[in-house]
Amino acid sequence: MQRHRNCWVKVFVRLALASTVLIVPVAVPAANTEPTQAGQQIARPQVDWPVFPTALQKKINKALAGQAQQNGQSTPDYQTRWLNADGLPIFTNRLILSDSPYLLEHAHNPINWYAYGPEALAAAKAQNKPLFISIGYASCHWCHVMARESFESPAVARELNRNFIAVKVDRQQQPALDHRYQIAVALVNQGQSGWPASVFALPDGRPFFTQLYQPEPSFLATLNNVHHVWQTKRPEVTNDALKLTALMRQVLDQQAKAAKLDDSVLAKTVNTLTAQFDPFQGGFGDGAKFPQATRLLFLLDWLARDQAHLSHPNAAGSVSTAQAKALQSELVLTLNHMARGGLFDQIGGG
Repeated sequence: MQRHRNCWVKVFVRLALASTVLIVPVAVPAANTEPTQAGQQIARPQVDWPVFPTALQKKINKALAGQAQQNGQSTPDYQTRWLNADGLPIFTNRLILSDSPYLLEHAHNPINWYAYGPEALAAAKAQNKPLFISIGYASCHWCHVMARESFESPAVARELNRNFIAVKVDRQQQPALDHRYQIAVALVNQGQSGWPASVFALPDGRPFFTQLYQPEPSFLATLNNVHHVWQTKRPEVTNDALKLTALMRQVLDQQAKAAKLDDSVLAKTVNTLTAQFDPFQGGFGDGAKFPQATRLLFLLDWLARDQAHLSHPNAAGSVSTAQAKALQSELVLTLNHMARGGLFDQIGGG
């Protein structure tokens, strides 16, 4: 796999060099580097902001009104520096309709963000633009840094709105999607992956180039170069996407094979865990204990699925009836102690 990965990195030399060498500094007006206060009039930046369909705009307006009421503050925090004189955000995109805290943080960027889904893919196909897919999560430090540096930048917003379909993904809400794209990130970046992840993809979602965190000048240079390659070398870009997708499929297949466990391995795990049970206080081990929810859920699941084995005592990985009853007693003891102890509010519940 290392050999394949190294070969794949070479495929992207032209883009990697473009994004790290041809860095063009981008000046952001100094007057807009600090958060705007209510009552302070600022000029609306030119970012190629679209006109939304009437029905969509009504939904956005309704959600914006609800957001102001939910904040319950005289000056709500819209997490943007682009505010009108009345304190309301200048820009509001589709992400305000999301239930993801992370996506809502970007609802007032000057970027025409989409959530990942059929609407974004259809827009990319209809407009013949590549997807820019930004993946992160609410507690990610560098995601917030990139949001502040790049996703509030008029120059970046203008480039994204003109030449890409910009998509935001909350990795905590879409872990399977994040997992697939993280494989692409690792393949392109010599094994490194993480967040924020920037994925450039064909309109159908197949990636052809990826990056991790970049400061605004480098990120803007990457956008310019990806757009140039998209316009001038489309067949090569499509071929790159095909190759990268094939490598991703190989990795996923290898992971699927590695994830298969036979019953003998599971039974050995059960025996190892039950040997650690505390017969007096419950839980695992003799000292102070933290709740081991994953272990307990595994054992409960094992009890449920092992009923079939009990009728076939010689089956691989089966446990005896006596072992099953002992395991059940140990689990009940553990859960009772958890319910009666300080983990549970004995007066108010919860």
